[in-house]
Amino acid sequence: MSDALATYPFLIESTEGAALAPGDILDRARALAAALGAAGLGRDEPVLVRVANRPEDLVAFLGVWQARAIAVPLHANAAPATVEAVTTQSGARFLVDGGALSTIAMAPPPERSLLRGAALIVFTSGSTGRPKGVVLGHDAFAGKIGVLARRVGIGPGDTVLLPLQLIFIFGLWVLLVALISAARIVLMGKFSAETVLELMPRTTVLGCVPSMLRTVFAHPPQSGDRLRMVLTGGEGLDRALTETLRARHPGAGVYDL
Repeated sequence: MSDALATYPFLIESTEGAALAPGDILDRARALAAALGAAGLGRDEPVLVRVANRPEDLVAFLGVWQARAIAVPLHANAAPATVEAVTTQSGARFLVDGGALSTIAMAPPPERSLLRGAALIVFTSGSTGRPKGVVLGHDAFAGKIGVLARRVGIGPGDTVLLPLQLIFIFGLWVLLVALISAARIVLMGKFSAETVLELMPRTTVLGCVPSMLRTVFAHPPQSGDRLRMVLTGGEGLDRALTETLRARHPGAGVYDL
């Protein structure tokens, strides 16, 4: 990720108007990693990362990884009960929000062999019960990103619109594939069909779940279609939706990740 940002040619943008230059992301990530180390963060220790699909979220992820720690994505608007459950289960002592570091507990967590070499702990939403964490190792995660980048063929001429939340692995896949492929990235903090349609004439790659597509397709299409690729997953992509997608965007390939 650091290598990709070092040569990345665009600002990382959001639909809310925020933007960060790649150099600023790298500098702030290094400062965050140093602050985590000074605070006593241990190797392979979980760190909560509040995510709102902001350019600053890249600072948080990269800073945690540079500190040789584990990022635990948590939505910025997560319910207090969810925050408490994730904090307790992960044993996190530190939280990063928009690049700002705070201490949320004093006692370091016990060493856990399962977390050695981990990059992420991704928790379920907890909507059907207690949130459950899935541990993803650095090697497997990086390998997946590399395979996807080679398979889907995103490039420097693409603009990737990403309404997918970065608390989920699918959203991180699309973000990092676009980053290492030097495509322009536009993050969407809160999904809006109207905003997707407004940006569609400038978008060549859309990363979304099928339910987002259904909401977008409930509105009339915009003129000036440049969409050439849809990256989807996380839910079933049924035949009716696929046919609607092909009718609305006949030049777009569909990749169900």
